Amino acid sequence: MSYYHVPKDSVGTYYAQFPVKFTEFGQLSEEQVREAAFFSIKASTQTKTNSHNGNKKRTEFDIYKDTLEGKLGELAVTTQAQKLGYDVDVDFNNYGQGKWDSYDLKVFKNSTIESWQIKTSKSFSQLFLLEEGDYGKNGIYKYNKQQMIYNKFFLQRIKINDNRILNDFFYRRNQPDSMLSKVHITYDIARFLTYDELVNQIIKENQMLKAGWRIKATEFSSNSCALEVNNYYAQLCDMHPITKLGE
Repeated sequence: MSYYHVPKDSVGTYYAQFPVKFTEFGQLSEEQVREAAFFSIKASTQTKTNSHNGNKKRTEFDIYKDTLEGKLGELAVTTQAQKLGYDVDVDFNNYGQGKWDSYDLKVFKNSTIESWQIKTSKSFSQLFLLEEGDYGKNGIYKYNKQQMIYNKFFLQRIKINDNRILNDFFYRRNQPDSMLSKVHITYDIARFLTYDELVNQIIKENQMLKAGWRIKATEFSSNSCALEVNNYYAQLCDMHPITKLGE
């Protein structure tokens, strides 16, 4: 399979060539939202303040937001995988300063065990990104003095009806959590790449966006951001829907 390279506009900003519209595929339960929010509060005081390979310092609030977004995506993929007959172990452990988890989801089916990595993004996102510094040329994850192979790499887009409630929850953590019942989080179908695809179609083909390059969702998007580090990438349109697992 040949992956599309991202083009750039007249000012040099890269964007997805064939954007995929966000289509609601499901909604997280109130219990899932609450579990993710409480976990993220705890993680905000125990997690490394720097991003993986960048120099950006993160506040406790930044860590809370990043952790929450990631955990919500993991729960969305979990729900979809369970409906396809998979047993899923979500990592709700806190590892402390300077340590990172070794997997996002551990997945079981028919005596087979796989590790899945989940990247969560906003509903308008179109690019799956993996920091180059976290992976060897053989596709092995190599952070925190560990080496492991992820069998699948997922991108899960989510849409939150009111981010202000989740933000307020961080600052009002000692008050009743009834405010979380007002949060509605939907997701579209999760999409994935296999380990072999990452190695042979992404890494070996040097499918990469460099640190300092600016990216945006589509050609006509008004907002863009600069990448802090080098990232391997795939466009969402090139990834398989989760319903294709096992084919």
